[in-house]
Amino acid sequence: MLTDEERQQIDRHLKQYSYTTWRYTNMFFHSSVRSTEFFRVKYSHVNLKEQYFFTLVYKRAEGPTWVKRVIKDIALPFWTELMEECEALKATTGNEESDPYIFSRDLRPGVSKIDEETISRRWKRWVKAEPNGYNNGLGIKKGFYKIKSLANTEQMDILSEIMGIKAAEKLVANHNAHTTPVMLQRVYDKKYHFRKEAEIKSIMNSFARV
Repeated sequence: MLTDEERQQIDRHLKQYSYTTWRYTNMFFHSSVRSTEFFRVKYSHVNLKEQYFFTLVYKRAEGPTWVKRVIKDIALPFWTELMEECEALKATTGNEESDPYIFSRDLRPGVSKIDEETISRRWKRWVKAEPNGYNNGLGIKKGFYKIKSLANTEQMDILSEIMGIKAAEKLVANHNAHTTPVMLQRVYDKKYHFRKEAEIKSIMNSFARV
C-alpha cells in the first residue's frame, strides 16, 4: 500500500496541480464506494444535513439496489463545497429542477455522466507518470484503488480496538455496502490474517488449568 510519505506527497501534489482530483481522492478515501458508483451520484441523492448519500449498487444477488452511505465528519467539508457548486450550477442554468451529477467533466458538477477511466487517467498523469513537464507526475507506480484497501485497513485498526474484530468487520463491510465481511477479509483489510493470528495468540488456556 501507499506509505505515509507517499500519501503526504500525493496529497500536497494533487492539491497544488489538480484540485478537483485532490478533492475526489479524499472523498473516495472516506466514502468506501467504487468510482462507478460515485459517478452515478446526483445532487438529489445527497442529504448534507443528515450526512448521507445514496448509491446504486449493481453487485447484489437481488439486482441493482439503492444503498444509503454515510458521510464521515472528516469528509463533510468536501461534500459541502461540492453541494455549493451544484447549487451554483443550478442557479446559473436557471433551472432549479435540474439534478446534476456531482462528478462530471473535470470532476465538477455537471449534466453529463463520466466513466471510471476518468480517475485512472488523472492518477496516471499526476501520480504514476515520471516528472517530465506536461505530466508533472510523481513517479509513484501504485494504483488508485490501493486507496480503498488503505482506508479499510485503517478503519479496521481503529474500530477493532474499540469494539472487537467481528463487530468492526460488520461495520466496515456495511460502510462498503457489502452484505457480508468476506470481501473485506479477502481483499480490502490487509491486516486480516495478522488480526486472526493476534486473536489466537491472546488465548490464555493453561495446560494445568490453574
